Amino acid sequence: MNVWGSKNIQFVDVNFDNYLDIKILNAESFNGVNAGFAIYLYDRVNGAFAYHSRFSDIFGGSYAKFDADKKEIFVSGDLGCMGECWSARTYRVENDSLFIIRSTIRDRVIERDSVYYTVTTRELIEGKFTVVNQKREGSQYEEN
Repeated sequence: MNVWGSKNIQFVDVNFDNYLDIKILNAESFNGVNAGFAIYLYDRVNGAFAYHSRFSDIFGGSYAKFDADKKEIFVSGDLGCMGECWSARTYRVENDSLFIIRSTIRDRVIERDSVYYTVTTRELIEGKFTVVNQKREGSQYEEN
């Protein structure tokens, strides 16, 4: 998928309707890891761009990948924990609507005398968001 523009303003077909939309950087974390964007979809009937809150909401991360063949958007971002907690989500686009079909979250668990991380993946299966994988991991900073 082609993306035109700069870091702050990009023209990209966010909703896979073969018209370029506008993606504007409107927030950025102090360290530049996460960013927020305002998305304006091109309305071919009116010949103008209109703000779309749902598309804007999903772009609160550091990375987005567009798959035009599948009409899917993959987004990921840092959730803190010195980069050890993160989320990754895949959305399917249908008629300017978004449907989350996959989510993976790595989160920190603090117990009485230990700290570990859980990675949980959920997928949309027969209309229900279902846990398909869950595992426990140590910190990348632990000594071996």
